[in-house]
Amino acid sequence: MTTLICWVGVDSRGPTSAYLASDSRISWDSATGWNHGQKLFAARTRPEVFGYCGDVVFPSSVLSQVVQMIDSGLLYDKNAGPELRLAVLEKLVRAGLNAYPAKFRNSFSVLYCLRSTEGKTPATFHIAQIDWSASSGWETRWLDVPDSSGLLVALGSGGNLARKWNDVWKTSDAGGTSRAVFSGFCDHLRSGGDPRTGGPPQLVGMYRKGPAKTFGIVSERGLTLLGLPIPDPDIAVDVEWRNELFEICDPRTSRRTADAQVHARPGSLGRP
Repeated sequence: MTTLICWVGVDSRGPTSAYLASDSRISWDSATGWNHGQKLFAARTRPEVFGYCGDVVFPSSVLSQVVQMIDSGLLYDKNAGPELRLAVLEKLVRAGLNAYPAKFRNSFSVLYCLRSTEGKTPATFHIAQIDWSASSGWETRWLDVPDSSGLLVALGSGGNLARKWNDVWKTSDAGGTSRAVFSGFCDHLRSGGDPRTGGPPQLVGMYRKGPAKTFGIVSERGLTLLGLPIPDPDIAVDVEWRNELFEICDPRTSRRTADAQVHARPGSLGRP
């Protein structure tokens, strides 16, 4: 399984950003795992991001294909509304699963986040969840976008623990901010409480204008992008980098950039 979370950043004007975060561990059982599996996907040309939990092979394959089709302009017109986009996505995922060998089908969930405005404040985000299991079949629904910064949903085998760590940060001085959500998630990963959750964090998201972003992560593991280490920090400057306190960092130094907002760890919180 995994841990997959979603949240929306909100300031005094309303929603301004939206994010998905996940771990990087792919598990065959509670004792066997690989800590470098991609679980999040971001379009390079549109404000659309995806994440999955549960089964690995089918959703990771189909979502990588979906993003390629979006970036190639083959999935839907760029002016298509959220309902049509979700309907096309669901149709494609259903068709893929119908062609997938039945004996290898396992339960999974997909989170889909998009923005339907460009450069406006507040921004309008839409977040959908698609679930499939052999016992319950398909369920697709839109999630209510909150009017304050905070965790919207936590899925996967580590979902309950992620919510507990989020509650810890929520009651701190940093509560009610995007950084509290992400830092709580990173504490959850570091704690090792869920044996099927691990490896470096992954992060994708979008602001109120422009296409989606894939964020690099600066942590005690070094520089990673979607779970894999970066071999040469000197050429990584075209990616936006965040540390586990959600500070903007320079990949060449792994330190907070000079003009970045400082996000100190609240003194009331211990280490996980």
